[in-house]
Amino acid sequence: MRELQKNAALYNWFIKQWDKRIIETFLTENKVYIMAGVQDPKTYYDLFLDLLNTPYSLKRIYPSVLIKSIKKEHYKSLSKK
Repeated sequence: MRELQKNAALYNWFIKQWDKRIIETFLTENKVYIMAGVQDPKTYYDLFLDLLNTPYSLKRIYPSVLIKSIKKEHYKSLSKK
């Protein structure tokens, strides 16, 4: 994650995708409960985790090339220490 934060373009892309695919979807799918003032953190947490594990979740579409690149840079920085 540190490497993601160092690359401004990649970080901005990730944040935009996170908002679009995770936050907006969560708010849309649970709008009725939220607007009704339902206060059930455990249920909201479970619903959020369910959303993270869907096939359309950001963690499933995040380009593997970028993940490999970040890992490679991370291991390279570790080997220099």
